[in-house]
Amino acid sequence: MTKAKLNEEGYRAMFENAGVGITRVDLNGVLVDVNQKFCNMLGYTREELFGMALSTVTHPDDYGQGARFRSQLTQGTARSATGEKRFLRKDGVIIWARRTMSIVRDDADNPQYVISIVEDITERKQVEQRQAIEDAITLLLADARSIAEALPRVIQIMCESLGYAYGARWVFDSKESVLRSIESWCAADPAVEEFRRMSTSRVETHGKPGGLNRKVWATIAPVWIADVAQEATLARRDAALRAGLHSAFGFPILVGGEFYGVMEFFGREVRPRDERVLEIARTVSTQIGQFIGRKQAEAALRKAHDDLVHKAEELARSNDELQQFAYVASHDLRSRCA
Repeated sequence: MTKAKLNEEGYRAMFENAGVGITRVDLNGVLVDVNQKFCNMLGYTREELFGMALSTVTHPDDYGQGARFRSQLTQGTARSATGEKRFLRKDGVIIWARRTMSIVRDDADNPQYVISIVEDITERKQVEQRQAIEDAITLLLADARSIAEALPRVIQIMCESLGYAYGARWVFDSKESVLRSIESWCAADPAVEEFRRMSTSRVETHGKPGGLNRKVWATIAPVWIADVAQEATLARRDAALRAGLHSAFGFPILVGGEFYGVMEFFGREVRPRDERVLEIARTVSTQIGQFIGRKQAEAALRKAHDDLVHKAEELARSNDELQQFAYVASHDLRSRCA
């Protein structure tokens, strides 16, 4: 067996048995070789990935990073490039990866293709993301002076951190037994802004089956809609699709153990149920419920204090009037006796 053959077999063995994903990409960003680990990471077969543009499995928000790295490598301004990016699995799940890229050149020093080492860092990023969301909301709620001040910002943090384009808080109106949209936030997109306006003008009534908020209300539990187009009971389905919103989830807010309202979020991509996101939602729900309960208690204490002050002032006025009456009566009595 020739030395070249041995080298080739050694390379293939390393390539196939590596504990990380390895890809070979041409100078146009098309996959020409992948190892089994990379296939497993993305849920595709090797045959499906061959000839596929890398952009096809790249999260839209991360487009362009690979092209910039390839340009630096081919021009010789960098020997290697490392960065973090999001891939889209075949089932729609987003995974995070740390990618290290290097260029392979021929004997004439002409660039031939790019080799990338791809490490799945999804678990680490999820832990970091959850901690960041919880910390940000904890600090926000600790400093907020009112529910109206805090909740729009909480919605925005959730949307931006988890990649959702619209979010809102719906509050239960016990007098009319309906849910009303109180605060909301959305991305700067006219279509999504129109969906937000339409949602704000609606009320949700109890008893109708399905939907998002109604189902959260009925079950007092989180609800996940992976594909809005498939959810026939969602009254805002067509409006959401027109706005480019294809997935949603909602969760209940409980205050003192009683149903208070719902938080809802809509995203642009079809998203399979994500227990990590729902776990974050449960934690945030508890934080919001405790914050609202605390603010309600503070408001009740202020009202009780104001009522006591008012009663004390009334009592003081009554006492002054009584003293005045006593003085007048005493003076009148002395005058008669004289």
